[in-house]
This record gives sequence, C-alpha cells and structure tokens, in this order.
Amino acid sequence: MPVHRLRPVRLFLTAVLTTLLAAVSLPATASAADAPARGSAYMGIGVLAHDGQSGTPRDTRASQTEGVDVSSHQGNVAWSTLWSSGVKWAY
Repeated sequence: MPVHRLRPVRLFLTAVLTTLLAAVSLPATASAADAPARGSAYMGIGVLAHDGQSGTPRDTRASQTEGVDVSSHQGNVAWSTLWSSGVKWAY
C-alpha cells in the first residue's frame, strides 16, 4: 500500500496563501510630496485640504438665545430682570 505524504503540499499551499494575504493587505503608502512639511501640521489640516473651504465661518454674528438653569432651591426668581437682561428661556 503506497503512503501519500500531504505535509509538503500543505506547507507549500500555506506559504503561498500567507504570502498572497500579506501582499493584498499591505496598505498603500503615501507619497512624500503629499505630506506637509515637518512641524507645519495642525488639527484639522486634512479637513481644510479635502473640503476646499477656508477656516472662517460665513457669518460671524452669533444667533443664539441665552437661557438660564433655574432650580427650586433658588427661591423666587426675578423673571422680569432676567428677561430684560436678554434671557429668553429657562430650564
């Protein structure tokens, strides 16, 4: 009865599969021309580069409504004073 040895074939197939997986999973390297100069990078540099927008907002005026946090332990609240100072809502 002949003896078949599958160990060398399995070892070869495992080596080929491992090599293929390693080659496919390697990340693409970025070119040195795309990298910013050393020391010139900052938070958000990629957003500005990819969005193509400047860092300034369209409108510099704030359109927020001021509010206050009111609790029962504060006692009576002078609502008219708060309203005249610009507070428009309470929570």
